[in-house]
Amino acid sequence: MIGVLWTFAAMCAVGQNRQANLLDGVDFEQRLNEKIPLDATFFDERGERVALKELFDDKPVILSLGYFECPNICQYTRQGLLESVKGIDYTAGEDFDIVYVSIDPGETPTTAKAYYDDIVRSYGRDGSEDGWHFLTTPNEETIRRVADSVGFQYVYDKLSAQYAHPSGIVVATPDGKISRYLFGIQYDAIDLRLSLVDASNSKVGSLADVILLRCYHYDAVQGKYNLAIWKIIRVAGTITVLALGGMMWFWFRREQTERPIS
Repeated sequence: MIGVLWTFAAMCAVGQNRQANLLDGVDFEQRLNEKIPLDATFFDERGERVALKELFDDKPVILSLGYFECPNICQYTRQGLLESVKGIDYTAGEDFDIVYVSIDPGETPTTAKAYYDDIVRSYGRDGSEDGWHFLTTPNEETIRRVADSVGFQYVYDKLSAQYAHPSGIVVATPDGKISRYLFGIQYDAIDLRLSLVDASNSKVGSLADVILLRCYHYDAVQGKYNLAIWKIIRVAGTITVLALGGMMWFWFRREQTERPIS
């Protein structure tokens, strides 16, 4: 009996060591302001060959890496992103694009199409079909090149026939520069909204969004926006100065208008 327990304990220890060694190769290293290789080519959900540069035009892009038939966190990452983009006023295809890249070279456009159809149907906004892109390629070198460019480090576990990988999304500028990272499987709507405004250089969003962005500070370590009191004071001070200046100008003009002509 004792021998059996020792054997079981040894097996658990081996399993834990293997898991620890596996996770040593998993990380999401931030590479802000670096460029995504837009010449990398994939197959989209329709089976058509497409270069990333064709998906980057005048809008910011949300980039998500994982694999479609992942039995673990990928389904929650997709759902978390879907709920987040449904929670903001901006619309995929109109204000931003979303690009999913499969890290599994064994996945095909047929697999991607099924997930594309499900996401677009769940998103439910008319005219957004061209804002979602689900990409696959049998070329592992291409996948690694894109993943490495954004610091997405993953490993394949032969024993479980699964990929161990981090979770999170990258928000990129229209020209493919890495602007923001949001980590985890759920993304706060304000964080996503501000990330898109940031990545678009304030071309996306209203004046209120631009002012709101000035009141927040992006924490690169946590991948979140935090309310910055000193920024609020600065914005409030600017608004106060402009308001006082406007009042002084109004009263000056009024005085000039009402002054009798001698």
